[in-house]
Amino acid sequence: MSDAARFLYHEARCLDDRRRWEEWLTLFTDDGTYWMPYSLDHIEPLERPSIVYEDKVLLAIRIRRLLHPRAWAQDPETRTSRIVGNILVERDEGGELVVHSTFHMLEFRADRQLMYGGSYTHRLVRHGDSFRIRQKRVDLISGDGVYQDIIQVLP
Repeated sequence: MSDAARFLYHEARCLDDRRRWEEWLTLFTDDGTYWMPYSLDHIEPLERPSIVYEDKVLLAIRIRRLLHPRAWAQDPETRTSRIVGNILVERDEGGELVVHSTFHMLEFRADRQLMYGGSYTHRLVRHGDSFRIRQKRVDLISGDGVYQDIIQVLP
């Protein structure tokens, strides 16, 4: 198994365990971003609106809000399960790896189960014997669909 695949599996495990969401945040560089565009042809995050485009500060605020004991959006708590696969290191751009993968995510909350699927593109930089995320792009196969709770947790 490649180091990049191991890292992506670790990231998915952190996201599926709310007790590890703050650990997940440490996987980002200080200038790291999480981006979920509406469509595959969306090249630059600031050229038009996105479903989500957040830097590390906004991700930290989201996590604190979701973990707050009175967070109505998490009563009951959301449970998720991710499967990450088809991991391919596409290129090394001067020490920054561009890694493509696919995912399926099941989300269960309040007697309702939702399923999301799509692809990830991670821009990873070396950090010791592992990596940090400079950018995570999430392309949902139904990105142009209607979502009620997409921003409650992160796919």
